Amino acid sequence: MGQAMQSLEMTETMKGSRLFRLLQDAKTICFIGDSLTEGTMNGGVPWYEPLRPWIHGRIFNFSQGGATTKILLTYFMPSIVRTAADLFVIAAGANDILFRDPLFCAVTAPDYVRKLQALRDAVTERRPDARFAFIAPWLATDGDASIIGGIIPSDADTAYRAYTAALKAWCGTTGDAFINANGYIAQQFALSSPEAYLIDFIHPNAGTGVRLYAEAVLQSGDRQTDAPPPSGMRIDQCREADVPAVGAFYDQVVRWLDDHINYPKWIYRVYPSEPFARQMAAAGTQYICRKDRHIIGVFSLNDDPQGAYQKGHWKRDLPDGSYMVLHALAIAPEMHGQGLGSAVIRFCVEKAKAEGYKALRLDIVPNNHPARRLYEKNGFRYAGDADLERGIAGIPIFSLFELNL
Repeated sequence: MGQAMQSLEMTETMKGSRLFRLLQDAKTICFIGDSLTEGTMNGGVPWYEPLRPWIHGRIFNFSQGGATTKILLTYFMPSIVRTAADLFVIAAGANDILFRDPLFCAVTAPDYVRKLQALRDAVTERRPDARFAFIAPWLATDGDASIIGGIIPSDADTAYRAYTAALKAWCGTTGDAFINANGYIAQQFALSSPEAYLIDFIHPNAGTGVRLYAEAVLQSGDRQTDAPPPSGMRIDQCREADVPAVGAFYDQVVRWLDDHINYPKWIYRVYPSEPFARQMAAAGTQYICRKDRHIIGVFSLNDDPQGAYQKGHWKRDLPDGSYMVLHALAIAPEMHGQGLGSAVIRFCVEKAKAEGYKALRLDIVPNNHPARRLYEKNGFRYAGDADLERGIAGIPIFSLFELNL
């Protein structure tokens, strides 16, 4: 506990983490959690202390030694909501697992997620554009557990896995950043010993300990993807003869969305559709992704925002015509998760740079979580929600994103 705070050497990998970008962009940040976030046992040094030199916004901290998700909801929620922060970083759940008392704990993984969902819902009711990063319950070791009576539940490892898996799956539906730092932390413990970093069985010391935990969070989270494009894939400009096939591809994707979750709220044979593709192809702005001569993705890229983009909260005030806009990116369902979306973004970035544009921008329907996750992983910054004056029934508001070049 008497160790001096050690500076954190920020690597390019750590700078590429999604949380690092969120921390740098946020004007106000609310850290929420238990004793590791409060610094209860190490003289008041929270796990994120080594990240402060890279945090430019105002910090709020709502945490308490022994806090569980239920305690956070019961006693801290009004204060948390009042912050109206840009970013909420939540690291809770270890005490739920260790104490497992239904009076003040989430005693199952589904209950754990439900309580975090309640917290998230309360925040977004006041701040719909708030961003979230959820950190899996902190690792407990075989060290001195006298602070909790010396007894760690026999099924703690099983519960850790269940709670972490449930949190990861839920973040996949909300589009929030998910971080499981425990694997990285355990590797470092194996290389030396937990005693070099911990005060007891779970609490990092104020020196090497919090430095390790801050490093682990950035090393372990979502990051900008550098996945290679699918083998044999190429991107071509759409010709007039290709338009019917592109229209049919859009129709197939929209039908698949209707059978699953139609996040973009596309309408079958209305938008996007063959008439849209024909219009874009005539302007030379419709593109096709092919693999083995089969269409696996389509999109449009031009410098027409097709709406009131001046309403965005952009970092750079750019006139229309000085940035490119990505429209109607559709990917074959069987290609999901294979790097095609990231490959399209890289293509768009390189084309925009080559043609002298200053930024790449786009808009999506709010709550289109898969799209938001894709764009943010590839470096896009959220630029607010706005009525783009498009006159589309049922979709008055769009979420805007930018990637400055």
